[in-house]
Amino acid sequence: MKKIYIAVAAAVVLLLAGYVAAGPYLALNGIRDGIVAQDEAVLAEHIDFPVLRESMKEEIAGVMTARMAERAGGDPEMAAMGQLFASKMVEVMVDKVVTPQGLAMLTSTKEASQELTKDNVLADLNVAYEGLNRAVVTQANKPDAKLVLSRQGLKWRLTGVRLPTTETAQ
Repeated sequence: MKKIYIAVAAAVVLLLAGYVAAGPYLALNGIRDGIVAQDEAVLAEHIDFPVLRESMKEEIAGVMTARMAERAGGDPEMAAMGQLFASKMVEVMVDKVVTPQGLAMLTSTKEASQELTKDNVLADLNVAYEGLNRAVVTQANKPDAKLVLSRQGLKWRLTGVRLPTTETAQ
């Protein structure tokens, strides 16, 4: 009888570990389904929008800072002024676009040349784990831009992006 309890406990642990390991793939599939169906509720279930917005603001600000410093030609006042103006603009833009409604609108097929299907949305993805709580997703044809999925309890959600730096973007 004791062996049965141990076997059941081991099976439960293995199933739970498998579920957590498959979590990023399940989350990506949910995001894909939400985009294809233009379903804001599904997107909100698989994307932590407040955390994602902050991540995007930081990433865009970092890229813009590097590019403005490069283009300012060593003039720190010009770079600072440009960064101040751009950071406010980025903040407003990210707050408006990185919402379930904004993503649904951006991926709307009304004016798109190609219909959104499960085959062409979030296709050719590679997932790399960065520990037990984070996975980084890259697309085969865009390896410099990365999506960051984080585990929240047993569920995985999109929580960040990593944009290419100025060196890799050129």
